[in-house]
Amino acid sequence: MLKADGKYIDTLPVQQLLSQEEARVDRITIEVDRYYGTHDLADFLFVMRGILPSGGETEAVLEKETDEDVIRLCWEVGPGFTQEAGTLVLDLFAYRYEEAADPDEDPPDYLLRYQLPPVQVRAVPVCSSYEGAGDAV
Repeated sequence: MLKADGKYIDTLPVQQLLSQEEARVDRITIEVDRYYGTHDLADFLFVMRGILPSGGETEAVLEKETDEDVIRLCWEVGPGFTQEAGTLVLDLFAYRYEEAADPDEDPPDYLLRYQLPPVQVRAVPVCSSYEGAGDAV
């Protein structure tokens, strides 16, 4: 489980968890404070965005469970996050629209971003062959 300290989330516990081409095998729980300043985040939508080594992007809407003082988010790491080996930059954000806003036209009324250190996606091991491999002696 990862826990937010204000808007900072230490990713060290999952630094070496992800491997290239994995899909939906890891579910990471992230615990954040329910209240940030005067905002109750229970009504916010939480999204994890990943920026791949090539510069491509992927994202996932996180499931959430709200308690009295905390919100537990569940991030099921999909294949978009592990399609490339290397440094995966994470961007967790929460946002909310006012009732009269049009999400297709208007920017969110409230947007909160958490800071997360990047994590590594381990490359798929490659077997190297050499001349004479498999010859019996």
